[in-house]
Amino acid sequence: QTYFRLLLQTAVVDTKKEYPYLALKRGETGRVEVLVRLNIDGSLDAAEIVQSSGVKSLDAGAIKAVEKTCPFSHGAGRMLEFIIPIYYELS
Repeated sequence: QTYFRLLLQTAVVDTKKEYPYLALKRGETGRVEVLVRLNIDGSLDAAEIVQSSGVKSLDAGAIKAVEKTCPFSHGAGRMLEFIIPIYYELS
């Protein structure tokens, strides 16, 4: 059950993601990996970049997207730590 809640959080983070204006204008894309630590109550303990996209504004946007999703009730009964990949792609 916790696994599915984490998948749901990954999907929710993606909906909260905003493409930084300058990165969009410059056509910059990338993948950011964010280490997320949630407290037992679902509040955010930490969000840290573990793999940068190479574009500071995309990295900062990824952290903001994670912050916007919290608190996130996970029901695990303990602190959780996991990595979320966040993609910035242009179509």
